[in-house]
Amino acid sequence: MISREVDAAPDIGVRNSQPEGIGRLVCLGDLVCWNNLGRNVVFADRRLRPRAVFGSTLFPGQDEPSQYDLDVHAIIDERDLRCVLVLNHLGTIRGFRSADLLRPAVCGR
Repeated sequence: MISREVDAAPDIGVRNSQPEGIGRLVCLGDLVCWNNLGRNVVFADRRLRPRAVFGSTLFPGQDEPSQYDLDVHAIIDERDLRCVLVLNHLGTIRGFRSADLLRPAVCGR
């Protein structure tokens, strides 16, 4: 078995009392997307190299609400809309343009 360590980008984004960990991982064709619990949403290429990170909250400075805001329950590749939809614990849906996420670039927000 071959293994390698992957930078999951847990240090980018919101800081709160949520312990570090991956909450959800989804393959979306040329993208892989995961959620660092209560901290961020990472979009990576097929080699698991982070390309874009969403690490903002509607509740800055609020511990528990910021955790729920970045607690992802679903990640959907909506190809007809050309976007990836991310649904959080509070029922908020955020959309990200697929073309922006696929651009070869260094990891950024």
